[in-house]
Amino acid sequence: MSHVVIGTAGHIDHGKTALVKALTGKDTDSLPEEKARGVTIDIGFAFLGEDATIIDVPGHERFIKNMVTGVSTISYVILVIAADDGVMPQTREHLDILSLLGVEDGMIVINKIDLVEESWLDMVIEDAKKLTTGTFLENAPIFKASAVNGDGIKEIKETLDAAISERKERVDKGYFRLPVDRSFSVKGFGTVVTGTVISGSVQKGDSVEILPGRIGAKVRGIQQHNEETDRANLGERAALNLSGVSTEDVVRGSHIALKNYLNPTMIFEGYLNLLGSAPKPLSNRTRVRLHLGTGEVMGRISILGSAEIEPGSNGFVQVFLEREVPVAVKDKFIIRRYSPPLTIGGGVVLKLSNSSYKRKDKDIYELLKLINEGNDLKIAEMLVSKRNGSGMSEQELGVELGIASDRALILLEELKKSSLILAIGKGNNRRWYSVESLSGSREFIFQKLKKFFTENLSTAGVKLSEIREWLIISPQAFEMIIERLVESGEIVKKGESVSIKAAGQEGEESALKLLEETLLSNRFNASTSQELAENLGRENKEIYQLIKRLIQDEKVIRLDGDFFIHAELIEELKDNLNKYFIEKDELSVSDLKEMTGVSRKYAIPLLLYLDDNNITRREGDVRVKA
Repeated sequence: MSHVVIGTAGHIDHGKTALVKALTGKDTDSLPEEKARGVTIDIGFAFLGEDATIIDVPGHERFIKNMVTGVSTISYVILVIAADDGVMPQTREHLDILSLLGVEDGMIVINKIDLVEESWLDMVIEDAKKLTTGTFLENAPIFKASAVNGDGIKEIKETLDAAISERKERVDKGYFRLPVDRSFSVKGFGTVVTGTVISGSVQKGDSVEILPGRIGAKVRGIQQHNEETDRANLGERAALNLSGVSTEDVVRGSHIALKNYLNPTMIFEGYLNLLGSAPKPLSNRTRVRLHLGTGEVMGRISILGSAEIEPGSNGFVQVFLEREVPVAVKDKFIIRRYSPPLTIGGGVVLKLSNSSYKRKDKDIYELLKLINEGNDLKIAEMLVSKRNGSGMSEQELGVELGIASDRALILLEELKKSSLILAIGKGNNRRWYSVESLSGSREFIFQKLKKFFTENLSTAGVKLSEIREWLIISPQAFEMIIERLVESGEIVKKGESVSIKAAGQEGEESALKLLEETLLSNRFNASTSQELAENLGRENKEIYQLIKRLIQDEKVIRLDGDFFIHAELIEELKDNLNKYFIEKDELSVSDLKEMTGVSRKYAIPLLLYLDDNNITRREGDVRVKA
């Protein structure tokens, strides 16, 4: 069974520290200033038996920051109300904070009953009931006690013991994480940090990282209840002796975590509840104090979907922090007004980001809505599909869902059974892809290749490196798509290039053959590409591409005036000229016209070609053999 962390809550001078001392025998006010002023300033700790720790928190409004630090990891609360004062401002504010943080169990203690009459006490109890109506403490036990004379202490302790023995197992995210609430140096040991393990476990000798700085460290030793141990588990308070870091590297608000699972960020999306007691609506870009885990940071709230959130209402928000903090999906947060400080709301982290969204962005709104509903399987499907061709590893999905990679793998395997996703690669190189997304990428590549070869008929192939740049896709997904296209016979791969096969290729070969036949049948009447296009009933652009291909293959020759003739006819003309110059010394335009049967329009381009290729040489108005 997990350890139980109990927290106190309540207004200043309502006797929280005295009550903890009556229950445990320990005075949690350890600071000299606390002793001198008789006021709790920072959080204090006391053990209740072997299975529970009580965190005592300050009640003064100036120290709400420390109060939130103290209760951020508790699972049970003792709400203390002084019988002589009754419900006070910080009684309400502390209860609001506890509710926003999701604390689900606790008790109410009316302390200092030795100072009031019974009739007054009844009114205080009635006020306490009204205060907690509709909250998690609505049906909580109420105890009348005096930390001074011991009244009610035995009953409180018995109830706490019962709560400890009946505690529920906490949901474990599976990876180690501890928000730091204290950091100090011990002579001979070095840096020591304390906190509550909120997920996973840690063992002596483990390598961890300190966030947000991502500083590596090693766990030299672990203490619980002032005793050495080899392991600290979910829900347990622990002191970790870290090697390789100084106290300046790990301060309150830092997190100790398993490497690569917790991402520092300055932007996240969340679902925010604005308290009904908030003095006014929360408007867009409001600057607030944010409490995340054991730390505080300034930030601004951008409201998604509307211009503001009314008191007592809620909505999706994007939060912009003024410095990086370690945050995970499903973390709870509190927001307080910047000045004067006042708790006005809180919520839950839904998604980590690196860029801003527009207020009316429907895609992010739908995604946040799905995440907020908490169906991890549907969320995993959507997150993988949004990665398109880049895919997702188990660990990346784990970070997005706030769970360990082995738990993310279970979700991915379930989606695989439904043929919604598939895995490519093995071991650390394995990534998961949406089947629909891969099909879309495959079709995109194939259609673009078809279009390319239609417009570039003279090109024999396209390099794979060029195709790879057409879309954002991982190398392994790209290789798989190309392999599938080759296997299906849709494309042909030759070395590092590909070309279209089957109908497309056969159509091209047929067109080339028909074009050659046309040029041969035209004999020495050379043709332009436009004339050939009209003759064959095709587009001029398409015919021009075919001609370029035939020129590359040395089957067609281009003459002056953009006329084209088949190379075989030129060879035939050369043979005829060789025979001609055996009997005659000169060749006129008329002689060539008679030899080829063409008009002057085609004879002149032929003669110019013969001159340029040193078959003939012009002398005045006639040609001689070169």
